[in-house]
Amino acid sequence: MGTCNGKFGKVYQVREKATGTEFAAKVIRLKQQADRAEVEREVSILTQLRHPRIAQIYDAFYTANNEVVLVMEIVRGGELFDRVADENYVLTEQAVVMIICQLCEAIDYIHEQNILHLDIKPENIMCVSQTGNRIKLIDFGLARYYDGTQELRYMAGTPEFAAPEVIKYEQLDYSTDMWSVGVITYILLSGYSPFLGENVCETYCNVEKGEWEFTEEFDSVSEEAKDFVSRLIVYEKKKRMLPKECLAHPWIAKHRAKANLDTLLEKPAEGPAMDKKQMMRYNAKRKFRVSLRSLPFSWFFRGLFFCHA
Repeated sequence: MGTCNGKFGKVYQVREKATGTEFAAKVIRLKQQADRAEVEREVSILTQLRHPRIAQIYDAFYTANNEVVLVMEIVRGGELFDRVADENYVLTEQAVVMIICQLCEAIDYIHEQNILHLDIKPENIMCVSQTGNRIKLIDFGLARYYDGTQELRYMAGTPEFAAPEVIKYEQLDYSTDMWSVGVITYILLSGYSPFLGENVCETYCNVEKGEWEFTEEFDSVSEEAKDFVSRLIVYEKKKRMLPKECLAHPWIAKHRAKANLDTLLEKPAEGPAMDKKQMMRYNAKRKFRVSLRSLPFSWFFRGLFFCHA
């Protein structure tokens, strides 16, 4: 049927002959034995997860061509930022609340399953349809099991959305995912990325320093929204809100009931429209940067650059 290129292979739109049900088939080429272990971990994690805000896996199998096929729930609405930046989409602060509430619900669930996602970014948040604001979290290729006690250090992902402890190869925990939520919320509300530099090396340095401020675009954003962001983009990870605290925050809590009703999520959110010209510019530039994001962090720590205070 249809096909598109993904980060580690191709994704096909397929149909089951017996029922006519459509799925997304993610085909991953296995180049070495380590790839097989990575995919098997991802399948193990996905099989464990059953949540309305997470794209479901239905089957997985190997082919004779040294490939593995993941048969997934099909999500038709495209990447979150592409949808928000579309000229026909009306962006409101309440729409951002609805989106972030769903994201926090999904992360709360996976954390309860002792799983860290470790790659929360716009490309991994998909819209269910071309209407409304219903989303699903996808791509658990970098996810790790974590019970709160073991040593976990991992240097991979997307620098722009990665927490300082990832960049610095320090201990990770549940709060690592929450930094990424804060960065995504910041961008949705302003169209600016708080740590994005002119190049990858500068972005690393910006994240490592952890310094940021609200741009003038936040002048029209509610104090509750700014407080929410300020409690997530916190350098000291122990001070960051965790998912349940996010869901109890006033900015989210008063809209949480609505965010759990799919019928409401399929409609445009209420409230005054935000100026999204900057969001559209940001997203256009983002599309050019995606090709660099698959590079392992370790490549940039082999004497290529140094960050100075």
